[in-house]
Amino acid sequence: MHSTTGALSSLALLLSFLPGEVYAPADLAVADRDHQARQVVHELVRGLLDKDLEAVMRQVAVPWFSHGEVTTDRSRLQAEFKGLIEAAPLQRLQFRVGKSEAFARLRARIQDRAQREALDRLLQRSDRLVQFKIVSDSQEEGFQGWILVQLRDSGATIVGVATGW
Repeated sequence: MHSTTGALSSLALLLSFLPGEVYAPADLAVADRDHQARQVVHELVRGLLDKDLEAVMRQVAVPWFSHGEVTTDRSRLQAEFKGLIEAAPLQRLQFRVGKSEAFARLRARIQDRAQREALDRLLQRSDRLVQFKIVSDSQEEGFQGWILVQLRDSGATIVGVATGW
């Protein structure tokens, strides 16, 4: 018992000298979920810029939400990413990854009932939506929206893209 108390006292003393914010265990869990979500989005962007379809497909899963619909056809999703990689001038685009939010926090913004219900079937309350923006070299305005990330024990997986809210 004494060694546990001593270890806790030493830890408390050490932490008192560290700069920064104070975190509770729940805060650390949220920060970790946000980090996981943003990391998988960065991996997706890296795969797109490298024009590596296999790397892209490792980051995504079906069911996939896009354009207000859900698809369960992985080969269709792969064909869409292949077309994007082959046709888009990806090297001339900037991909900006923004904040990560829990689905539960953003759900109320979704006005379209069918979209909201589709996302309710796809995402859990603690899954993440990662804000992104894509701009070309010649413009500041661009395409923006949310990348949908499922967080499970097996890791983070991207399951769609949503815009308009």
